[in-house]
Amino acid sequence: MDLVSVIIPTYNRAEMIEECISSVTAQTYRPIEIIVVDDGSTDNTKEILEEIKSKLSKSIEIELKILHVSNNGASSARNIGVKAAKGKWFQFLDSDDILLPKKLEKSIIIAKNKDADIVYSRAQFINEEGQRLNRFWGLPLDSTDNDYFNFSWQTMCPIYSRKALDIIGTWNESLTIGDDWEFCIRGVFSGLKTFFLNEVTSLYRVHTNGNLGSNISVKKNQSREAALWSV
Repeated sequence: MDLVSVIIPTYNRAEMIEECISSVTAQTYRPIEIIVVDDGSTDNTKEILEEIKSKLSKSIEIELKILHVSNNGASSARNIGVKAAKGKWFQFLDSDDILLPKKLEKSIIIAKNKDADIVYSRAQFINEEGQRLNRFWGLPLDSTDNDYFNFSWQTMCPIYSRKALDIIGTWNESLTIGDDWEFCIRGVFSGLKTFFLNEVTSLYRVHTNGNLGSNISVKKNQSREAALWSV
């Protein structure tokens, strides 16, 4: 079986990182390497990661690698993770989000059966307490939605082949907001064979800590406009 590398950037997510990693170790697919890039956390994320690594030390076909770097943002952390990865397939996962147990297995099966380099599926929104909301990520590539900000997939929705990442390129480290949208758009326009699995296979957590304020919204739109010009 092909190795899947799961890249998890994290920053001060001590209260959520274990649940995130547990959702990867609960996958029905093997083998997996989990690469957590700690982006300069100032809480006790480092100690929790070491505890998790100790627990997984005897796991079969699961390897946890922990990289501690200075704080340069999620895109930089993802790029560092990719450079350290050995897998044939890649799954990006933010440290407050969750994969459902068959996410990787279903995606890999489809990728091989359809000879696809990108397989993406749907993600359901959850709140901070983990309750599911009636909101979703994941649009077919032929969707009639003509709002270019409603991009086809969120960070955790796809798996990528190594070939796909070679063609799409690295995450744009100059974008502080909208980097996920810009990376998605490059994937959509890459010409790579892509398949949409119309199932919820992951959970996307939304926070109520002020990130929905008007100032953030303005910055997000400005960043996405900048991302549009970089595609």
